[in-house]
Amino acid sequence: MADASPPNGEPCGGKDTNESITTSEIIPIFVGPIKKKHLIHACILTSKAPFFKKCLESGMREQAENAIYLPEDDPEAFGIVANWMYTGSMPSTCKCRVLMSAYILADKLCMTNIQDAVMEQLRWNLMDEEIILPVDVDWVWEKTGPGSKLREFMVDALHYSVMQQDEYQTAEGKNEHHLAVDLEAVMVMNGALGYQLYSKIFNVSAVRNQARKKTTSPYLRNCKYHCHADEEECPSRK
Repeated sequence: MADASPPNGEPCGGKDTNESITTSEIIPIFVGPIKKKHLIHACILTSKAPFFKKCLESGMREQAENAIYLPEDDPEAFGIVANWMYTGSMPSTCKCRVLMSAYILADKLCMTNIQDAVMEQLRWNLMDEEIILPVDVDWVWEKTGPGSKLREFMVDALHYSVMQQDEYQTAEGKNEHHLAVDLEAVMVMNGALGYQLYSKIFNVSAVRNQARKKTTSPYLRNCKYHCHADEEECPSRK
């Protein structure tokens, strides 16, 4: 459960409800396969998250049992969501993968304000790290759908990270060799992500202009695409 809660006697849901934190029922929420239990005030749940309001007020199983189950979600991620519902703040120290999970959970719960708060914390954390791991981007891609702002951000962050390096090659001894190898593996396994990243890189006008100067036209008359041996006279030149 979150460490902080509204002061005694104050409406726990803000201006949307007059129910006091001291009179609100406590709802157990069991998260993840291990059923990690979080105890949250009902008025917090129903005022902050439409998902929980529906669970507790629409005749669903959760209302009958007076408990909520989130078996597919990360307990640590839910802890971030719970903390925000009580305090309106994000933890200053948190693993990026947990923040990503919290964003995905907030999306599931239709809590866009938490999504935005998580995004700002994630941007801050990753800015300090500078290097974006391709496996993290692939993980987010698999957990989100088209139009996801988290997916868009992670692809943009990886693109930015790649373009900041002087070289990004898989050959042994090259700078960022291990990251280039990881990126190659991710792009092979996740073609959609690979194409998205490819498009971002090659649609940069400066990159295209530079590449255009160094690209040889395939329509020039030469023997590059012929099958005859190099020492043989080219039939087209007779």
